[in-house]
Amino acid sequence: MIVLDGSPLSVEQVLAVARGGVRVEVGETARQRMAASRAVVDDLDRRDRVVYGVTTGFGALADRAIGREHRSTLQAAVVRSHAAGMGPPLDAEVVRGMLLLRARTLCAGYSGVRPALVEAMVALLNAGVVPHVPELGSLGASGDLAPLAHAALEQRAPNGHYSIVTDLGLELGAVDKFESELSKAPPERRPSMLEKFALLKIAFFRAPAMGDAGVLSRVVISTE
Repeated sequence: MIVLDGSPLSVEQVLAVARGGVRVEVGETARQRMAASRAVVDDLDRRDRVVYGVTTGFGALADRAIGREHRSTLQAAVVRSHAAGMGPPLDAEVVRGMLLLRARTLCAGYSGVRPALVEAMVALLNAGVVPHVPELGSLGASGDLAPLAHAALEQRAPNGHYSIVTDLGLELGAVDKFESELSKAPPERRPSMLEKFALLKIAFFRAPAMGDAGVLSRVVISTE
């Protein structure tokens, strides 16, 4: 079991989850930090303070105020606009590593997301449910925007597109169970204001490959 508390993860921990199916849990300290930062966002929203990406548009539309009734819609729209990947899906271990690193970063408590959002991401990992993320494509300055957008779309379950990690011993009923649990509490488990934006922040989605490179480099050095 790996407990996410916002502190960095080792390469070995990432590979243990991405490849080995080790279970993940959100630590209580991380929950408290996320809840506190979310309270700040909610207060800004209630007071209609001008905050980029919360009460305003993005990029060239940063000077446009967004009404409270449209803010959640905007969050969903920015993810759909970035989900422009194509080609075959990424390997399951790559997507799992990406989800783990994104969850770890959110647990640091600086992104203004609810603990429930990270719990939903952890539920995906523990159920062995892998979002469909195309291999090709990127947008903007970060090469991870398009892959993260596709992964974020799946947080809208139960209507997302899933593939199953069968080599982790996953029971086929796990997807139905996950979707059923998520659909019972949509306000609490689905991304809301600001959270879609937070899901698009950079995460190193080639972490498993870099882990292999690190292992290989250590082997080479030790044999020299």
